[in-house]
Amino acid sequence: MVLPAHIAQRVREAIAGGGVGFPIDDEARGHGAIALMGTIGAIWMLRPDGTFWDADADWGRPLTPLPDELRIIALVAGVRRFPWLAELLPMRPTDGTDCPVCAGIGVIVHAGSAPGSSGFFCPTCQALGWLSPVNPTGLPPVG
Repeated sequence: MVLPAHIAQRVREAIAGGGVGFPIDDEARGHGAIALMGTIGAIWMLRPDGTFWDADADWGRPLTPLPDELRIIALVAGVRRFPWLAELLPMRPTDGTDCPVCAGIGVIVHAGSAPGSSGFFCPTCQALGWLSPVNPTGLPPVG
């Protein structure tokens, strides 16, 4: 992804400033990135050059490129930590529809979830909460 110059600069500033101050920020900084999301076994990161990465030193997972199909979800997660990343997300088209899988919230919470659980990101809409008429399934095109 090509980042606008001002967003690349904000990423560099966030790296220099230590992110938001969590241990995942320390690991991301060591990889020259900001931590978009961290969970047990994975830290999704973004570098100022627009590349997305995945690693987790605690679990011995080496730095590897984040698969393309996870980049939008990673950005959605990153917006929660760095709201200024929101301009990188696709805009909902006027004829977009709420995702039927997550009821338009981008997160799936199942009945057995603990109270206050945030659930998991909806893979159907890539955590956006909506589907485009051009791509009503949310799935990447085949071929």
